[in-house]
Amino acid sequence: MKLPLKYNLQSMGQRKLRSLLTILGVGLSIFLAVMMIGLSRGLVATNLNSGNPLNVIVLSKGADSMEFSALDPEALHLLGSMSGIAPSQMEALAGQALASPEVYITSLVRPESAPAGTESLGLIHGAYPIAYELHENIRVIEGKLPERGFQVMVGKLAATKLGLPEDALPVGSQIHFEGQAWDVVGRFEAPGTVFESEIWTNLDDLMTTSKREDYSAIVIRGTDPKALEDIKFELDTRTDVRTTSFLERDYYAAIGERLKPVQVVSWVMTCILVLGGLMAGMNTMFNSIAGRVREMMVLLVVGYKRRSVLLSFMLESVLLCLIGGLLGGAAGLLLNGLPMRVPMGAFRFIIDPLTMGIGLSLALLIGLLGALVPVVSVQRISIVDGLKGR
Repeated sequence: MKLPLKYNLQSMGQRKLRSLLTILGVGLSIFLAVMMIGLSRGLVATNLNSGNPLNVIVLSKGADSMEFSALDPEALHLLGSMSGIAPSQMEALAGQALASPEVYITSLVRPESAPAGTESLGLIHGAYPIAYELHENIRVIEGKLPERGFQVMVGKLAATKLGLPEDALPVGSQIHFEGQAWDVVGRFEAPGTVFESEIWTNLDDLMTTSKREDYSAIVIRGTDPKALEDIKFELDTRTDVRTTSFLERDYYAAIGERLKPVQVVSWVMTCILVLGGLMAGMNTMFNSIAGRVREMMVLLVVGYKRRSVLLSFMLESVLLCLIGGLLGGAAGLLLNGLPMRVPMGAFRFIIDPLTMGIGLSLALLIGLLGALVPVVSVQRISIVDGLKGR
């Protein structure tokens, strides 16, 4: 004879305080675990989503990032004539090879509304209009693309990178960096990419104000994967211009690898939180079951099988923890898309079905293991001893 589920529900209702404490304890653990997992996944996705599979990033010889690269402008003419480069589809560029010279710098940025001395490090990206065809995930959502005359377009997370509210850099405002006032003429989005935390401007203006005479990189689009392999081979073997090249996806994936310590810390924190929830669950269930031994023995006397009774009490533990997991996961959903500032940019938390599934699985684990030890200890007690309260 099996105990009905109704018995467990009634039992949970009769022990409201103990049930509530268990649910809240597990819920808090799962909320924090979901938060750490969402943080880790947001960091990884931001870099993995940034590259186009047909793009190659060309840097100066020996450089492994745009920040430390210095390409002579002459390289653009030499590399732009290679075969296999896709032509532009923009009417204004009429078949021009898709090769975009770009400058990438970090600079102290101050909005016009902020007092002097409150600058924060911003990510500045200088490019010509052809760059927006190569980086097609950039989409203007307000205003226009920047033109000559010290104009900028800011990403939706650029303000977050500066430690400001998302709406702190509206179209029509000004920002100051590199000793120059710049007009904000547009805002753009590039969901799930590193570009969304950057400030984009005209390449010539940025080179003038930053006193640069070289490019950080040249981004090239191949016509197809085979052409891309040929371009990569030619870049690696040319002697007239010495460069280091990366497939764009590999480049940003490598940046993601530098964030491994952050990911490791987040997963360690998740394990600690789950362990804490497990210990709390075990303690709660041990006290609960220890105080209900006589009740369990009575159920055995009236005809219920020992295995059925023990499984019923484990089910009660699992139900409490799953309710806590659902509440913690629901609270974690509030973090989905929330911007987060990090030294190398900004990203958004990803709380998706996978993250929620991991959270609920952890809650299930807490419920099962939390009840396992006390249930096993009760299994060894004889009916007579249990009824006597031994």
